[in-house]
Amino acid sequence: MPRLMTPGAAWSTCAMVLAAVLTAATSEAAESRHVTLRLSYFHQFQFAGYYAADLRGFYRDEGLEVEIEELAPGTTPTDDVLAGKAEFAVSNNRIFSDWAAGRDAFLVAIIYQNNQRVLIVRSDSPYRTLEDIVAVPKSHLVGPTFAQEGDLWTSLKAIGQDPATFFPRGKLPEDYDRFVSGDLWVLPGHVANEPLRLRRAGIPTRILSCSPRKTIFPGDGLMCRGQLWRDDPALVERFRRASMKGWQYALSHHAEIADHILTARPSRWQAQTRDHLLEEAGVLQELIDTDRFPIGEINPERMRNVAAMMTAAGLPAAVPDGHFYQVPDDRSRRLVYLGGTLVAVGAALLVLISILRRQQRSLVESRDHYHRLVDLAEGYCAFRLHVSPTGVVTLQQASPSIEPIVGHPFERYRNEPGKLFEQIEPEDRSALMQLWAVIAGGAHQPVRYRFRLRHPGHQRLRHLMLHAVPTDGVDGIDLDGICLDLTAESEAEQQSRDLSHQLQLAQRNESLGLLASGIAHDFNNILGAIRGNAELLTPLVESDEPGKRRLSRLLQGVDRAAGLVRQILAYTGRGSIETKPLDLGEETRQLEDLLRHTMPKGVSIQLDITPGLPPVDFDPAQFQQVLVNLIMNAAESYLGLSGDVRVSLALLDDTHVRLQVADHGCGMDAAVRAHLFEPYFTTKATGHGLGLAAVQGIVTQADGTIVCDSEPDEGTCFTITLPCHDRAPQQITQERTTSVQFTTKRILVVDDDELMRELTSEMLVALGYVCETASGGLACQSLLAERRKEFTAMILDCRMPDVDGVSILRQLRAAGDRLPIVLVSGMTKGDNLADELRDVRTRFMAKPFTKANLQNVLDTLLHTKKSTPGDDSSYALIATKGKE
Repeated sequence: MPRLMTPGAAWSTCAMVLAAVLTAATSEAAESRHVTLRLSYFHQFQFAGYYAADLRGFYRDEGLEVEIEELAPGTTPTDDVLAGKAEFAVSNNRIFSDWAAGRDAFLVAIIYQNNQRVLIVRSDSPYRTLEDIVAVPKSHLVGPTFAQEGDLWTSLKAIGQDPATFFPRGKLPEDYDRFVSGDLWVLPGHVANEPLRLRRAGIPTRILSCSPRKTIFPGDGLMCRGQLWRDDPALVERFRRASMKGWQYALSHHAEIADHILTARPSRWQAQTRDHLLEEAGVLQELIDTDRFPIGEINPERMRNVAAMMTAAGLPAAVPDGHFYQVPDDRSRRLVYLGGTLVAVGAALLVLISILRRQQRSLVESRDHYHRLVDLAEGYCAFRLHVSPTGVVTLQQASPSIEPIVGHPFERYRNEPGKLFEQIEPEDRSALMQLWAVIAGGAHQPVRYRFRLRHPGHQRLRHLMLHAVPTDGVDGIDLDGICLDLTAESEAEQQSRDLSHQLQLAQRNESLGLLASGIAHDFNNILGAIRGNAELLTPLVESDEPGKRRLSRLLQGVDRAAGLVRQILAYTGRGSIETKPLDLGEETRQLEDLLRHTMPKGVSIQLDITPGLPPVDFDPAQFQQVLVNLIMNAAESYLGLSGDVRVSLALLDDTHVRLQVADHGCGMDAAVRAHLFEPYFTTKATGHGLGLAAVQGIVTQADGTIVCDSEPDEGTCFTITLPCHDRAPQQITQERTTSVQFTTKRILVVDDDELMRELTSEMLVALGYVCETASGGLACQSLLAERRKEFTAMILDCRMPDVDGVSILRQLRAAGDRLPIVLVSGMTKGDNLADELRDVRTRFMAKPFTKANLQNVLDTLLHTKKSTPGDDSSYALIATKGKE
């Protein structure tokens, strides 16, 4: 029978209940209290009541925020609570030993009135009672995780066994698999866990029965530190009350809680299924036994009987007064109700005062928080604007961060209302004026506006974003909001766009390079055929001066076209530049003669060239490209009107020559000048935007500089400065070609292009050689296999569709054949032949080549004259690189 409380204990309980009543009354005004509940196992239906209390808001109704943590391997929940790591924990009958050891544990409630921990054997085993496993070998036995499990310990004592030595060791995680495999015959476990899992695995089991006794050991309970009960009994009451409501709900809503466990509380250590959880719920319902025991009841007499049984079995156990929860009896309840009636009015007043004070404190904290946000703002500015009915805008308040963002302190903008508006970019002002007009008209929608502003301390624009909410103010509309500084983000976006643009340009240049390299070979074959045939016509027009002059012009045009192909390849990174000392004055005069007839009508070229200028290291074709681009751009600047283009060459100092191309055409503004040298930027309707970009690249490659001075309607002047060459250019005179005296020399010409093959043969015949031809690599190999000894030399095209010339050359050299070979190609880099050209019996000529080039190379190869770099510029450049 429960023992009645003394009057002193009753008043103490009354005081605690009053405190709980007051706490509950003020719970809405108080902040939620965070507490932690440590479970004694992994997430499963064993702890359904606590999940339900959290899911259904019972903890929240008590002003609690509860964190439910499953068992982590290697930890003990009760030890964590006693160490202050958690407020509450799920406990077992180990609490009797803790009390005997003097540990400050407080039992809040007993949930399972029957012990859940059992010993499991297979259904087909001969073991039914605890006595039956006495003879089982120790290697097939393990004990419970907690060695001093009170229920099992007392049962072993009752059959005359020593509990301390009966089991060789405690249970480990891998013991479950050992039981499944048959290596373990007896498995400790939880009645609602391992038996159900084993049955689903196809292993039927049964529970060993222990010795009968009058008092049944309880199972899981709820505990906390005794100090927490003494310091804050209201907290323990609130937690207990919500938890018991949760258990009542869980026991009648199995499916809902099972689904909640699967979706919201999956275990990190053990997989669960819905069927398993529902079966577990049915088993646990019997262990909680609500038909005989109210949920959470702690019977003092039963507790003392259990402690006595444990002590008799040799286990330390005690049940100290004041260390377990007891529901007040009827007499105590009457005292509580009486005390509650007496203090109800006082409690109401206290609650009202508390609410008023809290609201006042909240207002003060909110105001202080707002001021801190405003005063300490970085990267944004909080403000208040007033818009009058006439559209006049006044800055009434602003955070100190306005000065670093827009340039001036708040006081200046307040005293000069138009100052901030003046700093806004003109393109953004009109939209802002429309916005003010809409707000002044009574619109109360949130405002979002992005604009640019000139900061007086920085050259670059500031990018700002305004967010504001309009409200009705005195004589107008007030806007409260913030202004974000998005300058860094905008610049990062611009950099990203620039990088993307550069990538696109690189891809376009790569495509241009592939196209250029693909057509260069064939185009140079055509130019070679034109030039060679023109040279063969030269002796036929010796007496015809007009024809001779026209033929000379034709050869000049072919040379310019060949230089242009070479320049395109160099610009795309697939060619080489032939730099040599160049007389810029002479080159300019020659180019003026060519351009005079191509200038727009009414536009003339005026030359101003200082005599005796020193030479400059430059590629002739590149210089032509630079001058043609600048002169044609200057001529087109007159837009169809008359004018002149002035080209001047002068000595800037002892080491530099200055070239200027000037006009008085339409000129350019600053925006156009800023993009002048960017690839693909053009202001022409049919322009491609590569001209000036190429000019700048060529000048820079020659260690020069280029500057543009231009103003709208005043004209443009490009100034190029180039370093002088340190010695005068060699005057190279082309000797008249003479035929070779040894007419028995037979040369094989191999080229897939019929025009070039025929032209080269005619040149060789004109030079006195005997010539045979092959239309490709396979035909060449066939001729060499049959008649190799008949050939004195071979002219071999590098690129052919069946077998390329480079492969044939390498095969011959690998076989030890020393046949003199002249490689020819339309690619000015010699198709990367540096290794092959180290052989003195191998030479290279770039297409198109002249008859004189051909004779010089053959004379060198056949030892009829000594090779000099002036013999053939294409050959000389590559051969020199091959020797380095």
